[in-house]
Amino acid sequence: MAAQHHFKKNQRPNHQIQIIGGEYRSRKIEVIDADGLRPTSSRVRETLFNWLQMIIPGSIVIDAFAGTGALGIESLSRGAKKAIFIEKDPTVFKTLKENITHLKIPKEKFILLNTDGLKFLQDDAQLQSILKETPAADTRCHLFLDPPFFAGFYPELLATLSKSELLHQITSLSIESPLKLAVSAASTLTPLELHREMKTKESLLQLYRK
Repeated sequence: MAAQHHFKKNQRPNHQIQIIGGEYRSRKIEVIDADGLRPTSSRVRETLFNWLQMIIPGSIVIDAFAGTGALGIESLSRGAKKAIFIEKDPTVFKTLKENITHLKIPKEKFILLNTDGLKFLQDDAQLQSILKETPAADTRCHLFLDPPFFAGFYPELLATLSKSELLHQITSLSIESPLKLAVSAASTLTPLELHREMKTKESLLQLYRK
């Protein structure tokens, strides 16, 4: 779920979405219904987590554009060891914290960072400091990339990741991009390779794996 803007003028009442599977299945989380915040649809989430069913249990997940937390929380629900949530917008971040509190997710299961997802990925020192807090090096690590569709982040995001040490530490990565501006990332994500993809009317979902 992506969010990286401030939403005061156009903010509308919240709505709720359900966690699809695992420990928190059918529990609801709040989503701020605001311009720029685009919750990943239930169909796309279900497909993605079907792809990830053998990857997520016991893994570390990084949700670099967390929004109100659907992807990271879904991962924890399905047995992820820890989720790192990164969200810039303070109002959305507040809702993210409230969702985690409401579900009573244990503190050792998550890290919350109220910061810019792109800048976070550009800061290898901060990344490595946080990853030191995670378990042994053989733990699977999945990166969710679901930035705001039309904010122009994709070229810089992929360029940053291609030069980052993180690219060699993660074992899998998922990225959702607008179908009209679909991302071709295979050449920039070595040693990861495209494993699966799905198109909807609005988006292209891709899974890369080692």
